[in-house]
Amino acid sequence: MPNKKLAESNLVDWIPQRVKRCPLDCPECYYNRAVNENTEWIQHVGDRPSDVDIQTKIVRVNSGLDSNIERKIVVEQTRELPHKFYNTSIPQWIGFPGPVVLTVNPGWCGYQFHNLAGSIGFLSQLMFVRVLVADVTQHALNIIAREIRWYARFNVPVVLTFMRYTGMPTHPSGYTMTGHIDHEWWCPTIETKRGTYAELLSNASHGDLYVCGGLEGDERCATCGVCERLYWRSLEGDE
Repeated sequence: MPNKKLAESNLVDWIPQRVKRCPLDCPECYYNRAVNENTEWIQHVGDRPSDVDIQTKIVRVNSGLDSNIERKIVVEQTRELPHKFYNTSIPQWIGFPGPVVLTVNPGWCGYQFHNLAGSIGFLSQLMFVRVLVADVTQHALNIIAREIRWYARFNVPVVLTFMRYTGMPTHPSGYTMTGHIDHEWWCPTIETKRGTYAELLSNASHGDLYVCGGLEGDERCATCGVCERLYWRSLEGDE
């Protein structure tokens, strides 16, 4: 069963490791929730995409599980795919045979951004950095703006992903219970997302700042297109 969020897009999912709980267990992990519930999607996300999809779409490797977990298996299974990118929240992206998306995860005790000072020379290998917006308090937004400014110095695109919650968020202001694809979640309102994006765009001074799913409510990949655009742009530097 394909990921419904990817329907009609040019992306297809594949998790080539054995499907199991991700040991990183990031807060509100959609992937681990699917493992726990043994959903139809999780039963098939480890299946290799069809030959047609492999030849005509971009394979989104490990959206959920981490590409640095059993990395040897991941690379062996995906090396020959014509178009793919890898997802990881572990700051070890050098050596993957394709562009990499680094996810910066918030912890329960505040943001825990990676110290990447020793990797500055390799930042060009990143397709983009995905920063998870755990809440929209001023404290959180100040920290996120600081980190965006850091990546802006090295021309690394940043994509904001607003967290959704199964239970009421710790800081519920700006959130509402609403449907998202197949489930009910506590999600930020459109007004909250617009206001947060505008504030970060202004304070972080980074013209290469995007929102996963866009700002208008329809968060499906087919209408967003950010991953596709940044994937093809990342390949331009290899020519």
